[in-house]
Amino acid sequence: MDLSQELTLYAGQNLTLSCQPRDSPKHLVYWYKGARNQKGKEEHFSTGPSLTITKATVNDTAFYSCSAAEWGFWGIRHYVLVNVIGKFAINIMKISILQ
Repeated sequence: MDLSQELTLYAGQNLTLSCQPRDSPKHLVYWYKGARNQKGKEEHFSTGPSLTITKATVNDTAFYSCSAAEWGFWGIRHYVLVNVIGKFAINIMKISILQ
């Protein structure tokens, strides 16, 4: 697997990935999603020249790849690693010690 790009975003943000083959109709662009720890075990996720992740969660952390049919052959897959960092709420407590 050749990693084309690695992206990091925070939970709640949106991300659009694009795959623009030269000679392929838009409906012949396929997106796949694979778990970060299970390379090669990908499942078909979406179809079209772009993939949008809306209000990302840590569950969206994965390898995403696109592939397109050009001239009757499937082209090279391009892989993007998307890391989603969860938002953490930090509570600061004020503690007073009386002696």
